Amino acid sequence: MKKTTYLFLICLLVNITLISCKDDDSDSGPTLESAYIVQNTVQAPDAPRTVFVNVLSSLTDEIDLADAFEFNGGARTRVFNGKVYIFDSERLLIIRHTVNENNKLVEEDRFSLSQLGIDSFNPMIAFVNEEYALIIPNGLRQFVIWNPTTMEISATIDFPASIPDPFVTSSLGSINVSPEGKIFIGMSGFNFADFSNVPGARVVIVDPVTESVEVVFDENIASGTEGAFDADGNYYFNANGYYGFGRYVGNPKDVAQTMTRINQGEPSFDPAFNISSTTIGNQSLPQSITMKMNGNEFLAVMVDMTNEELQVNPFSLSQDPPLKLLKGNVQDWESAVEVPFSDGVKSITDIFVIDGSFYGVAREFSNREGLPSDVYRVTDSNTLEKLTEGVGWVEYIAKIR
Repeated sequence: MKKTTYLFLICLLVNITLISCKDDDSDSGPTLESAYIVQNTVQAPDAPRTVFVNVLSSLTDEIDLADAFEFNGGARTRVFNGKVYIFDSERLLIIRHTVNENNKLVEEDRFSLSQLGIDSFNPMIAFVNEEYALIIPNGLRQFVIWNPTTMEISATIDFPASIPDPFVTSSLGSINVSPEGKIFIGMSGFNFADFSNVPGARVVIVDPVTESVEVVFDENIASGTEGAFDADGNYYFNANGYYGFGRYVGNPKDVAQTMTRINQGEPSFDPAFNISSTTIGNQSLPQSITMKMNGNEFLAVMVDMTNEELQVNPFSLSQDPPLKLLKGNVQDWESAVEVPFSDGVKSITDIFVIDGSFYGVAREFSNREGLPSDVYRVTDSNTLEKLTEGVGWVEYIAKIR
């Protein structure tokens, strides 16, 4: 009897130990610290432009190029679903990476788009989900749908004939995905080569699942390239005339700038919604550069010049115009407040949303690569908090985990 009891207790102890070990194993995976991607583009005198990608534990960390991963100057970086995608314009490759526990990029997969006959990659890149992503490569009048999981092209869709040739999209990469998984792209018909213009606002909507394209067009609204979705899925289109050139030097000239809206699920501009820049925070500013949204909050970069000043010298738009930063809510545009520049900040020109906060890159407006740029966070008290210093142009920031 004692022997039986003894064996029973031994078995019970072994089972408890095994169960305990199993529980420990399920929780024993390493807890990885936060990680952020920063793309820093550097153009040294008499040297090729180079892209450096740093993985930082915090956006307050120093950007050290010695720790960066180096790519050719036309490369683009995007983060989706915890992966880092490098769009290599020199080799026409899309390369997917993971980030390990030591904050190092580890290549997972790659595939080439050279068979499409493209020139390079531009900022027009959008991720919808694990099956669908979109790019608009240079040198091709097609939307390219690809699968970010299997890393292969799913479809190519020809541009509708109504899209101007040449066309202009934002160099800041304003391309937005709706809650239904449709991709919204603002396209301008202004041609910088001869200042010719195809007036009117056009937003191209691509459905990657049905492989269909529709164009929302209104000739009575100025052209533009920027847009953003609010918390309800309404799309706000910023008719910036591609920084105003279509308005001031275009032939024919575009109509006055406005902001309009495409309501959720509607394939047309809302005729009842029309916001001029003078309505945003009661600021008498004729020109908006870009805007990003976080739920119903927005952060907008506005040109701090009068309409008369811009008409006299429209090319000041490309030569470091004075800018203002306005923050507000789409439910009350007039209550927008100015986020003042401080500590020598000249302007905020690129905006990102990370973990519910606005982040901005400060640099000279016309300087893409030459001089350093800094990363700031917009605080809850509507001030700018400096986080880190770039070496060249901080072109892209995102959180990986």
